[in-house]
Amino acid sequence: IVEKDNFSIIINVYDLFGNNINKNVISFDIKSFKNSITNDVFYTGPIENGILSLSDLNPTIGRYALDLSILLVDRTQPISTVTYLTIYDKLELNNVYFGITDSKQVSISELQEIKRQNYLDSESYLAN
Repeated sequence: IVEKDNFSIIINVYDLFGNNINKNVISFDIKSFKNSITNDVFYTGPIENGILSLSDLNPTIGRYALDLSILLVDRTQPISTVTYLTIYDKLELNNVYFGITDSKQVSISELQEIKRQNYLDSESYLAN
């Protein structure tokens, strides 16, 4: 998951034993970085040092597929993988009200305001 305020994806390569083997990487090549829903492609091509900067690409909030090809020193063919990530933005909710009723209509005055996260002030949360 990538915060929209953090505009880089850093790729690290590990072997089966969990050892970082970035020093054995000859090249990182992105076949496609695309939106999983719309299939809009934001980037294709090589990247330096395993870092893809998103600041110039300006992707929108959503789910993305990163199709990556990595060429290692001891291999003749690159290793390919597809991974998914989500770009999100922070959201702040203010003036949240809660109530349980069997009425088809309810006014805001019948609901209890949620003053802090995960907390109801009293057990009088049932709307009239």
